[in-house]
Parts: sequence; C-alpha cells; structure tokens
Amino acid sequence: MAEVTSQLDQERERAKEKEKYIEKMEQEEGKREIEREKREEEERNKKLQEEIQRREWEQKLEGLEEKRYYLSEDSSVSDLMLLIQDRKNMRQEREAWEKERMEWWQKQYREEKQRQEEQKRREKLRQEQEQEIKIIEKKRKEEGMIRMEYEERECKELDKLYEKNMGGIRKQKEEEARKQAEECNAFRNMFNNDVSLDMNRPEKEKEDLRKLQRDTNDLMIKQLSKNRKFHKDTEKLKKRQEEDMIDLKKTHFLYSREHLNKEVRDLAKRHERETDDWIQEHLKKAIENKACNIL
Repeated sequence: MAEVTSQLDQERERAKEKEKYIEKMEQEEGKREIEREKREEEERNKKLQEEIQRREWEQKLEGLEEKRYYLSEDSSVSDLMLLIQDRKNMRQEREAWEKERMEWWQKQYREEKQRQEEQKRREKLRQEQEQEIKIIEKKRKEEGMIRMEYEERECKELDKLYEKNMGGIRKQKEEEARKQAEECNAFRNMFNNDVSLDMNRPEKEKEDLRKLQRDTNDLMIKQLSKNRKFHKDTEKLKKRQEEDMIDLKKTHFLYSREHLNKEVRDLAKRHERETDDWIQEHLKKAIENKACNIL
C-alpha cells in the first residue's frame, strides 16, 4: 500500500510539472498569436508596396517606350545610347528588386513552415501530456478507492476487535457486579437473621445494629444507584419519603409533642421498611439480569 502511494505521489509531482509546462506553452502561444498578427500586417504592407513599385516600373517602361517611339532617324547617337542605357538601368534595378522581393518571401515561407512544424510538435506534446495527466488522474482515483477500501477493512477489523474486547470487559464487570450483589445480599440476610435471633440484646447494642443496618442500606443504595435506571428509582423514593415527612410535620399543631414524635418514629420505620423492600427488589433484578452497574 505504501509503495503504491509513493509511486502515485511521484506521478502527481510529474503531472503538476507537466501542467505548469502546458500553462507556460499557452502563455507563449498568446505571444505567438500577437507575433502572427504583426507578420500578417507586415505582409499586407509588403504586398501593397510591391504593387506600388510594379506600377512605377510600368510607368517607367511606358516612358522609355514613348521616348523610343519619338526618336527619329535624325536623332543623335548620344540620344539613342542614353535611351539604351536607361532601359538597361531600369532592367537591372527591376531584377535587383525582384531578387530582393523573392528572397524576402522565401524567408517568410521558410519561417512560416518552421513555425508550423513547431506548432505540430507542440500540439503533439500537449496531447501526450494531457493524456498522461488523464492517466495519472485515473490512477489517483483508483488509488483513492483502494485506500478507502483498505481503511474500511481496517476500521471493520478494529470495530470487531473493539467489540470483542468490550464484550469481555462487560462480561467481566457483569460477573463482578453479580458476585458483589450476591455478597451484599448474603451479608444483609445474615445481619437480619442475627438481629431477629436475639431481640433481648441491650438497647445500645440494638441501636448500634440498627445504625449498622442503615449504613449498610445507604451503601447498597449508593452502589445500586450507579445503574442509571436504578438511580432514577432511588431519587423518586427519596423524594416521596421526604415529602411524607414534611407533610407529617406540617400537622404538628394538631397533635401533642409526644404524639407527633411517635408518628415521626413510625413513619421513619415505615420508610426503612420501604427502603429495605426497594433494596431487596433491585438486588433481585441485578442478580437475575446480571446487569447491575455497581462498579
């Protein structure tokens, strides 16, 4: 996978270089277009000048022919020699002009042919580079798909491993929670049995045992409340019991102090029994379902 990625990275760099080269060629093409327009303008001017020059040659030739026509037999030899020399000079000038004109147009033709060949070469190179860029882009997409599939496989494998590990952890925690709940329940049953076996204990010892029972209940409620669902049930129970006590104390003016204290003690005992029943019920659920999040 790493080797394929490295190779494609190198091809991307080459593609970027080729794209820059194509961009440079396009900029140069713009300059060549401006030069072409200038050449066309120069050629139009050249043709116009040639046409003017031809007319001048024709006028000179007509002038010489007219002179020859008017020469008579009585004309001097010098006049005749001058006419011949003029015709010779005009012919030489015209031949030089024609030669210069031909050389200029031949040069233009050679340069134009060279430019066309260069244009063909550039166009071929452009097509090759664009084709190569398309191939690289195709490979890049294929590499992206390969990488995506590879990452998806890795993610699936990691998910499976994670689920496997989490399943083991959950199972371990559930087992530990179940054992702890069973131990708490066994301790509580043992405690209740000890208390019920000997009700003739001294009052202080019985009060200490009741306090130990309340502390044990508080600990078990705290542990059970770590389960989100049990926590809501605990809050409801506490809230209702607090409201019961507040409602009772609001009626203090109806009873004597001694009677009110007795009612408060009775309500507190009833709340302890409710709490005890609540613990028994939820311990049973935790043990049966093996899903109590006590830890």
